[in-house]
Amino acid sequence: MCVVVIILGAVLNVPIAIIYGKRTVEIETNINATRCGILNRFDYKLLPILHFGFLNFLSLLAVIFIVVTQVKVRRVILHQAALRKRIRASTNQYAKNSSGRTDFTEIAGKSSETVEKNNVIQEAKVFTISQNIVKVKNRAEEDQNIRITFTFCIVTILLLVSFQAFLWYQTLLSLDRYLDPEGRISKARDTFYEYFPDVITINGVLNPFVYYFTDNKFRYELKGLCRG
Repeated sequence: MCVVVIILGAVLNVPIAIIYGKRTVEIETNINATRCGILNRFDYKLLPILHFGFLNFLSLLAVIFIVVTQVKVRRVILHQAALRKRIRASTNQYAKNSSGRTDFTEIAGKSSETVEKNNVIQEAKVFTISQNIVKVKNRAEEDQNIRITFTFCIVTILLLVSFQAFLWYQTLLSLDRYLDPEGRISKARDTFYEYFPDVITINGVLNPFVYYFTDNKFRYELKGLCRG
């Protein structure tokens, strides 16, 4: 699946090699500069708009898919939590009933009564221990599921912010240059054109910090790597 996605991404981005290159920019101080961007000859052309518009459309579909997946995962976690509560309630009731069995009145034979009580007490102890183990295990699994969901949610938000901002920027810029290509531009606008596309790196830059604070295994391995 990953190989298919990589190949599909490479095919969809073939136009990048065609429309991108050295763009000549005239800054307000009569300085002619070159920037890495959409070539001047693609001003008034539809290809950049179609390319980035199509990528934006695919990205929006991915956003919808991710949101639906997040909602389903959240529902499953809530359902499992509610199910565990019901199981705990039933097991607690069983433990009480088992403990109540020790209040026997007249049982034929002292020895049989003692043996029966000892068996019930032993059964209650074993049940309590196993119940505590199950509680600890379920709690650990629940905490892990919450951490995974929380991490996935943050990473998804960063992904959406970075890629959606970049694609919208490129789409609107291509549309603007199709309708009315800029002539001489200000330094501020040139700086904006130069550095705003770097917003796409937000996801890659912040992801390690997200995993460091939400993934214990990642944090442990990173500390071990830093210690050498």
